[in-house]
Amino acid sequence: MEKKAGVGLLHCKICGQNFQTPINSLSQPVDIYSDWVDACEAVAEDAEAQTKLDEEFVEKDVPDADEDDDY
Repeated sequence: MEKKAGVGLLHCKICGQNFQTPINSLSQPVDIYSDWVDACEAVAEDAEAQTKLDEEFVEKDVPDADEDDDY
């Protein structure tokens, strides 16, 4: 934690991921970890939403079974 700079740093020894977040004089290491978990969950939710959009796009783009032009 670099309180003078107002930055909390986290480095995962398992996956090697780095994370930094703004901190204040009341911040504790658990707060940095909590911010990291929240950021990971937000990324996962965004990825899930994008996957659903991609699946909907593919479903709408599937040609008809009779393969004729619908124009």
